[in-house]
Amino acid sequence: RIGLTYDVACQYTINIKDRWQEHFPELLETVERMIAGVAKMHQVGHKDDCAYSWALKFLIGAGRTSGELIETVWAELNQANGSVKQMNPGMRHDALNLFYGDWNFRKMVSLSKTYIDPSAG
Repeated sequence: RIGLTYDVACQYTINIKDRWQEHFPELLETVERMIAGVAKMHQVGHKDDCAYSWALKFLIGAGRTSGELIETVWAELNQANGSVKQMNPGMRHDALNLFYGDWNFRKMVSLSKTYIDPSAG
């Protein structure tokens, strides 16, 4: 299974199989394995029945996911935009891999601090 969180997953996934069959038929199997939910911060903007139907806490396999973690890196990634937009595709790929590797390393290091002192997080 592949998990997807999207602010409007409730709308995006309507007829998704038909759209992918038309545009990306070779990837249809991927869509069929996909489970989707609305990220927690965005549930408040949905109607109650929608929020409950698409809530990650009720989605089998989502665990305690907030669905927002992917967005936390954007502020720092925006600082790299000026550099990477000038690069060729291969160099851009390498630079972004290095950036995300560093981000993940710093995140893992800070986890230990958070577990030792929860107020440090």
